Amino acid sequence: MRIKSQLMALVAGTVLPLALLAGFLTYQLCQQQRQAYQQQFLERASAVRLALDTEFDAVFRILRATGDGTEIPPGDAETVLLRRFRGVLDNYPDWAALALTDAQGRVTVSYARSSRPAPPVLDEDSIRRSLASGTGAISNVLAAGDGGHFVYVATPVVHEGATLGLVYAAIEHSHWLDLLRTYPVSKRGTLTLMDRSGTVIARTLNDAQWAGKKARADYWAKITGQAEGAFKTLAVDGTPFYAAFSRSTASGWVLATGVPQDEVDQELYWKSLAVMLICAVAMLGALLAAWRLGKAINVALVGLLHTARTLSDKSFEPGTELPIREARTVRNALVNARDQLLAREAALSESLEREASARQQAENASRARDQFLAMLGHELRNPVGAITAAVDILGTGNASPVALSRSRDIVKRQTDHLAAMINDLMDVAQLDSGEMVLHKTHLDLARVAAKVLTRFEDTGRCTHLQMRTEHVPAWINADEARLELLITCLLDNACKYTPPGGTVMIEVKGEPDRSVLRIKDTGAGIAADVAKSMFDAFTQGQRSIDRSQGGLGLGLAIAQRLTLLHDGAISASSDGPGHGAAFTVTFPAAEPPLPELAASKLAPSNKLLITIVEDIADNREALMLLLEAQGRRINEAVDGPSGVQMILSGPSDVALVDIGLPGFDGLEVARRVRQDPAGAKVVLIALTGYGTQADRARAFDAGFDAFIIKPFDPDSFEAVCQKALDAKGL
Repeated sequence: MRIKSQLMALVAGTVLPLALLAGFLTYQLCQQQRQAYQQQFLERASAVRLALDTEFDAVFRILRATGDGTEIPPGDAETVLLRRFRGVLDNYPDWAALALTDAQGRVTVSYARSSRPAPPVLDEDSIRRSLASGTGAISNVLAAGDGGHFVYVATPVVHEGATLGLVYAAIEHSHWLDLLRTYPVSKRGTLTLMDRSGTVIARTLNDAQWAGKKARADYWAKITGQAEGAFKTLAVDGTPFYAAFSRSTASGWVLATGVPQDEVDQELYWKSLAVMLICAVAMLGALLAAWRLGKAINVALVGLLHTARTLSDKSFEPGTELPIREARTVRNALVNARDQLLAREAALSESLEREASARQQAENASRARDQFLAMLGHELRNPVGAITAAVDILGTGNASPVALSRSRDIVKRQTDHLAAMINDLMDVAQLDSGEMVLHKTHLDLARVAAKVLTRFEDTGRCTHLQMRTEHVPAWINADEARLELLITCLLDNACKYTPPGGTVMIEVKGEPDRSVLRIKDTGAGIAADVAKSMFDAFTQGQRSIDRSQGGLGLGLAIAQRLTLLHDGAISASSDGPGHGAAFTVTFPAAEPPLPELAASKLAPSNKLLITIVEDIADNREALMLLLEAQGRRINEAVDGPSGVQMILSGPSDVALVDIGLPGFDGLEVARRVRQDPAGAKVVLIALTGYGTQADRARAFDAGFDAFIIKPFDPDSFEAVCQKALDAKGL
């Protein structure tokens, strides 16, 4: 089957069900519209019926006011009432007569228009019912002598709770006809008012023909016994129409509407016809479009076939323009197929190279991890071995004083070394996780660099080198502790890789918009393969088997991350292995602060009572021996509950509290101490191995005054203790 025929069949198969669906939906819509019209007619009948009941209320009020005898002199009742009757009839031309009865229903006063025949008298049954119930009464339609029709409306005359009689009015048929004509239904619609017996009182269409006659029996049967409703029925001449009715609660009369069905269906017919015409036009248009599209596709396919057959020819020409844009796109793709194929081959080759590079990087990372773990084990075993040997010497009873002193020095140096490695690991973790928060102040970069160099010289870390400095004041905004760590990492790296007798130069200078720190050495230099990853964690240059440089390869990584945190930049340069290296760090310049008076420092009194809360016996005993050797008074506790009791019983001046405790942790210890008035002035210092920024924040929130990371350092303890005591005014 050709594409053109398939497209036309596809269109027909698609549009025809849609047309059938549209016809079905149109039919359903017409049914719903008919129901909506019926509901509309019912609402109209109900609205007119409500107006009818309102009219009855007005008539009752007029009659009660007319028959009111409270202001009538005893001897002039008939005269006064006749005058009132004439006034009412003058105001209401459709009222034919008024009358007043006594309590037995006998007419005592009446008045009728002289220009019209007298209406029939109200039937005795209506009179008795109204007098007995004390409520108004409305009669069915009654015929007059001249062929006219009347309706009587009566209401009792009540005075001081007693029914004195009845006043009623004869209202002509024209009154009710005028009321109906005030509320038209539609152009050809009819409103009909019928009494309780089904007799027509008034009708907006052919009123003279229907007034006073009974409604059709079948029509009245559908209304009898119901308050309101809507239905379809036939007129006398067989014309179908929509009917709706509503029954008056005041009179029992029925207000009915009738609208010819063709008036409603005519609008629906034109709507349905429009839908069918639209569907037919759409189907014809779709078939025509399918025919033209099929023709265009054939032309496009022939053109593509020609292109495919001649594509390998170097003298290929695209030929005539194809009628379909997608076909032109395909032909352009075929024309460029050769170039794209070459591009794909090049991309594949590049992808394979990237994959090989990524695999090599992964293998390098794996080797770096293995090397780091091996290096970490080596670096930990060295100080642990030295500490173990020194402890064994300290435990012997026959060691000389010199051996004991040197063993203590070994333990101190190696524990400091272990602490430094742990701190490096923690610093890298904090920097990588973004937990490190800087507390910046105005600092002189030259002063901080000199301070770090002095520390190196005091500890003997650079005695084998020639240290040279060129310092000028250079002010920056920085965290002093982190800045010291940054300079320490760079200076330690220079000292580590510079052989004995070499030179390390520290330069600090200020420029208009930046401050510069440069550390140059005459050491091992930087190989090209190391330069690419020298700022990565756990990366070091080639090291000999003796691993004399030591360390974990974290210094430069820490220095780079701290530089970035200070909005600075770091770079390295070298002329190659054996020619030394230079590291340059730049910071945004800051204005120097105003000079401040130096604060005096006082060593804490040896009379302070210190409580140690630590669950690990060795740690607790070591702290006690160290502080007692300094002449301090010591209390000890092994868990959270006993710690709170011991701190408050003194009360203690200072409490060193471990965070990880049995019973409840050190944070809860701090909270309970602060809740007790006796613990308000106790200096609480957290001593823990947890050193992240979040750990510090939780400790200070719990009530700690200071935070010390294990291992315990007496100098740090003295500093934070004195600062906390000064803050509390102790």
